[in-house]
Amino acid sequence: MQRKALSAAHGAKRVWGGAVVLLAGSALTLCGCSDSHVEGDSRGAGPTPSAATSAPVTAAEYGTSLSGATAPVDNALAELARARSGVAVQKALRHASDATGGAGRRLDGVRTPEPVRSEHAALARAMDDLHTDLLATSTALAKPASSGLCTPRAAVAQVGTEKSFAALRTAGATLTARGYKVGLVLPRMPRQQHRSLGNGTFLRDGDRSGRGVLTVVNSGGSDTTLTVARGKKVTFTVYARKHSTVKVRHIDDGTYTIYYASGEDWDQGAKKFSRNCSFQKFDRTSKFETTTTSTQIVYSTWTLTLKPGPGGNATVSDVPPGQYPSY
Repeated sequence: MQRKALSAAHGAKRVWGGAVVLLAGSALTLCGCSDSHVEGDSRGAGPTPSAATSAPVTAAEYGTSLSGATAPVDNALAELARARSGVAVQKALRHASDATGGAGRRLDGVRTPEPVRSEHAALARAMDDLHTDLLATSTALAKPASSGLCTPRAAVAQVGTEKSFAALRTAGATLTARGYKVGLVLPRMPRQQHRSLGNGTFLRDGDRSGRGVLTVVNSGGSDTTLTVARGKKVTFTVYARKHSTVKVRHIDDGTYTIYYASGEDWDQGAKKFSRNCSFQKFDRTSKFETTTTSTQIVYSTWTLTLKPGPGGNATVSDVPPGQYPSY
C-alpha cells in the first residue's frame, strides 16, 4: 500500500462587527499447504496396464471415475458462493481446499482413455492450482491490511477471478465436449464491484455547533473516510472521494485525533472498503479553539491534504484494523 504524503495548514479568522477578515495562518507540522502432485506426461495415465491382461477403460467407467472425483468440489464451491460472514467464508474455503486437494489426488489415479490423456491432465492441473489458490485466499482473508482482501465477500469474489477457476471450468467443458461426463458444474461466484459513496457523505455525525472548519483535500488515487475523534468518542466520519475536496464546518472547540481509512469498493453493509484497505491516524492531534472578545471572534481552521508519494509535513501511523474507530 502506497504511503500518502499528508500536510496540514492551520489558520484563524477574526470577526469585527459582523465582517470576516482572514488572518494569515502559520503552517503547522502535524502531519496531516498445499498438496503437491507430480505433473508431466504421466499425469492421468494411471497404472500402466499390461496389454495382454487389461482391457482399455470404457467411456462409462471413465465418466464414473470423473464424477466421483469432482462431485465434492462442486458441493464445496457452492457452499463458498453462498457464504457471507467471516466465519462461514473461512469454513467454506477450508472445505473447498480439502475437496480440490482430494480431487487432484483421485484424478492422478484415474485410468484415462488414450484420446483424452492431455485433457485429463489439464483437468488435474487446474484442480491442483485451484487448491493452492483457495489456501492462499484463506490466508489473505486473515490478514486484510496486507493482503488487500478486507471483507469476506471480497475473498469469495477473488476466488471467482482466479485463472485456476476459469481453467477448471474450461477443462471440464472440454472433456464434456469430447463425450465424457465430468459432472462438474461450477457455481457462479460474486463479481468484484467498484462501489463508492457520494463525496462529503457523513457515515456518522454528532451535534456540531462550534465555529471550527476542517477542509480535506483528497488528491490521492483512492477514496477515503476521515474520522475525527475526541478522546475515544467519534465526533464524525466523512467520506472523501479521490481527487475531491470536503469541507466540514461548525466543529466544536477541543483537541481531536484524526484517523483515515482508504481503499477500493465501499461495502455499505460492512461499513468498510472491501479491497486494498489501509488504516492510519495522524500522529499529532488537531486543536480547535475559539476566542471571543468585545470586538472580535477568532476561531481555528485546518486543512489536511492527502496525496500520493513522500514529502508531506504530517506524520502518520498505521492502526490495526481491529483498533480502528467504528462508525
